[in-house]
Amino acid sequence: MPKPEVFVAITKTLRSSLFSQESEERLAELFSVRGGDHDERLSSTELAGHVGGCTALLTGWGTPQITPDVLSAAGDLRIIAHSAGSVRRLIPIAALEKGVAVTHAAALIAEAVAEFTVFGMLLGLRWPHRQNAWMHAGKPWSECRATGGNLLEAQRVGLIGCGYVAQRVIKKLQGFGMPIAVYDPYLSDERAAALNVTRVSLEELFSTCRVIANHAPTTPETDGMVTATHFKLLQDGGVFINNARARAVNQDDMIAELATGRIRAVLDVFNPEPLTEDSPLRGMENVFLTPHMAGQSDDTRMRQGAAMVDELERFLNDEPLQYPITLESYDRMA
Repeated sequence: MPKPEVFVAITKTLRSSLFSQESEERLAELFSVRGGDHDERLSSTELAGHVGGCTALLTGWGTPQITPDVLSAAGDLRIIAHSAGSVRRLIPIAALEKGVAVTHAAALIAEAVAEFTVFGMLLGLRWPHRQNAWMHAGKPWSECRATGGNLLEAQRVGLIGCGYVAQRVIKKLQGFGMPIAVYDPYLSDERAAALNVTRVSLEELFSTCRVIANHAPTTPETDGMVTATHFKLLQDGGVFINNARARAVNQDDMIAELATGRIRAVLDVFNPEPLTEDSPLRGMENVFLTPHMAGQSDDTRMRQGAAMVDELERFLNDEPLQYPITLESYDRMA
């Protein structure tokens, strides 16, 4: 009996960073594998010309949008395994409505972002790169030791949003033992109790928490929701971390408050990206910048690929998917 076909709709270079030799071998055992052997990105029209007869489609960063023409050409398509996170710009809800199963690797990426978030909290409170720069510059030892920052476990931490990443941050913070507040309109009292967090308004979050991390997706409801009003509520020496989506924050308002020097920020996402060369954020001593890489690590990428091969195998064996996207969850996604 011939194997079902899978089309790999990512570039050869990306494929090599996501799929280990073991994952490739497992994929070849399950499917007749096509695609993913060139570094030129496909257009949607080109993708439509390749997916006929395929049972599965393996997507990721750089995959073209799955248009109605692609769906029409993919008459035998039963599952899309997305080796990255967000799917809404790529996979239309029509695919789910058509009965195509969709799964994604957001949960794997979430682990890396959560770890980076905790790092950002520690960094924001202790600001050790300042002492590092002073030491390299030969500043006197006693001056380098003049300030030591604050303890993470001594703070009340606030999280905006309680999705994949935030829930992993909560788990990682359990060892510190500090109180955690969450603003998320979709978080039930029962779920908050299970996570041992307190549900609060966005205003209370900023006024009572010294360390705040944004994990909200970009939706019409969250677009620009964090404004000058909220930043002004953050106490002196407060730390704001954004490893999620820049559009949840009014960036101009944030920059204006950071310019006062009274709070700090650890920022991985910006609007627009890449961060413009003339951005006021560049050069601010109270701002730590990284180029949208909180979810990246070599380990994470290989786990993403392996997880999607696992999902494809579960699907072929008629087993429940571990990371499914449903019609209900699709509407709440970034």
